[in-house]
Formats: sequence, C-alpha cells, structure tokens
Amino acid sequence: MRAHFRLLVVFLLLILHQASATADPARPKLKLFLHWYAEADDGGFYAALENGYWREEGLDVEIVQGGPNPNIEMHVSTEPATLGIVPADKALLGAARGLPLVAFMPFYQHDAQAIMVHANSPVKSLADLSGRRVAVTFGATFFTYLQKHYRYQNTTVLPYTGTVANFIRDPEYIQQAFPHAEPFYAKQQGVDSRCILVSESGFDPYRVVVAPQKMVSGRPEWLRAFSKGAYRGWLEFYRDPKRSLDAIQKLNTTADRPGLEFAVQEIKRYRFLQGRADRGESFGKSDPARWKALNDQLVTAGLIPKPIDLKLAVSDEFAPAKLGVDVSSLSR
Repeated sequence: MRAHFRLLVVFLLLILHQASATADPARPKLKLFLHWYAEADDGGFYAALENGYWREEGLDVEIVQGGPNPNIEMHVSTEPATLGIVPADKALLGAARGLPLVAFMPFYQHDAQAIMVHANSPVKSLADLSGRRVAVTFGATFFTYLQKHYRYQNTTVLPYTGTVANFIRDPEYIQQAFPHAEPFYAKQQGVDSRCILVSESGFDPYRVVVAPQKMVSGRPEWLRAFSKGAYRGWLEFYRDPKRSLDAIQKLNTTADRPGLEFAVQEIKRYRFLQGRADRGESFGKSDPARWKALNDQLVTAGLIPKPIDLKLAVSDEFAPAKLGVDVSSLSR
C-alpha cells in the first residue's frame, strides 16, 4: 500500500514539475494610450506588438486608440501601468499642473504639427497669419506660442473639425495639419496644398512617450523592456511597414491603404523620427538644451508661470545607446 502511495506522490510531483516548466511566466501588463486613432504615426509600436518584440522583452502591452481630446496625461497620472503618447509641450504642461508624469522616450525628434494652406495662398510663412482665419484645436499650445511670438493682429481662430471638408470648399481656408495626412486627402479631392511646419518658428517639441513617476523610479525594468521593444519595432517598421499597416487598417476602418502608405513616405521624407544628423539629432535622442528651450518658451507664451524642474519631468535613462540598441540604420 505504501509503495503504491509513494508511486502516486512521485507521479503527481512529475506532473507539477512539467506544468511549472511549460507555464507562461507572469508578465507585467502595460497599456499604451495613443494620441489619436491608429495611424501610420504609430507604426513602430504596432510593429513591436505584431512581431512579438515586447513579449520577447517580458512584457504584455495593449495599445489603446485615442481620439479627439483623449486627455492622455490624466490617464497616465491616474491609471497604474499606463503609458501615453503626447507632444513634449503637453508633457511639460502636465508636469506644471502637478501631474506625476515623466517623458522618457522621445521617439519623434520633431513633432509633425504644421499649418496647411492652399498651394496658391499668399501665406508663405508662419509670420503671415495676421488678419487670417485659422482653424486649430481649442487651446492648442503651439498656436498660443505662435500668436505671442509673431504678435498676430486680427487673426480669427476657428474650431478645428478634424477633416479637410472646409479646406476643400474655401480657397482662403487655413488649418492645422500633419504634412503626412491632410494634404493627401485634400489632393484626393483635387485641391493642392502646402504645409508650413510649426518647427520653423523655433517651437520644436519632441513627440514622446510618458510614464508615471512611480513607474520610472519603482519599475525602471518595465520601461527598459518597453523601450527596447519599441525601438526594435520602429526599426522594423522602417524596413518593412506592411505588417503594421495591415494591423492598423483592421483597427481603424477609416484608414485607407493609399493614405497610410503616403504617410509612411512623408514621415521618412521629413525625417521626423531620426531628425538631422548635422544638428546632432538621432532617433531616440533626448537633448537637454532642447528641453530647456521648450520649457522657457512655455513661460514666454504665458502657459506656465515659471520653468519646471526638468530633472523630475524628463528622463534620458532609456535612450537607445543606454539600452544597447543599435538604431544607426534608421538614421541613414
């Protein structure tokens, strides 16, 4: 009887050992909130997801689509294990409001914000917007800065609708845009346009991923794993975007393939991710001088009362070079 019992115990132990050896280990689960619906702008993150790069780094990541006024800063500040994508100015404005945010991954060296005008418009530069009607998102930081910087007179601010419908109808219409998006849809309806990058004014924020301060200080290994997977995703997206665009189209049914392919082409042409090597820019790099300039511009524009402590709001500990990720192929 005892022999049978011992055999049963051994058998059960073998089963338990085999189960523990094959079980999937517990993985941290993170959410990444997008600034808008799934688009080519986010292609590298979808490449990381679709190719399993985050899982290889030991993470489960869920990408959550945004939309109009997604309030990402509040999501990241109040929800555990949550990251978000914002322009760098929003990261600093959130920190100035006391939100516990840290910008840790500047994946776009230059946010792609622009002003779109008709191809034959007399507006040739951002300084020419005095006396014009311009459609922008209510309270847009970049336009508040432009108004202060250029001292516009008699400029009428219209509500931005998120479409090009008014632009198509009105040859004098001016609106905010991304050069890799709205010009394509205007052209589809027979209207040629030009885009003037906001960065030409000197207001030149990164586009960044933000994390809660508690995660940066308490779980830096999560952010190292996330960053490694994301960097690999962007490298793969630049090499071959097809798989990512397939995933984006399934999630965002309003995104058509020609528009997505145009976006990829223009993102590469403008070098939004890698920036300009002659200025010392490279994919994933965080330049303290640029952060300081942005900090000071927000004060000058009256958007914050005094510069914030950048040591608390920005981290460069997760840059590609510090994580041993070779991103040189993207900078060519």
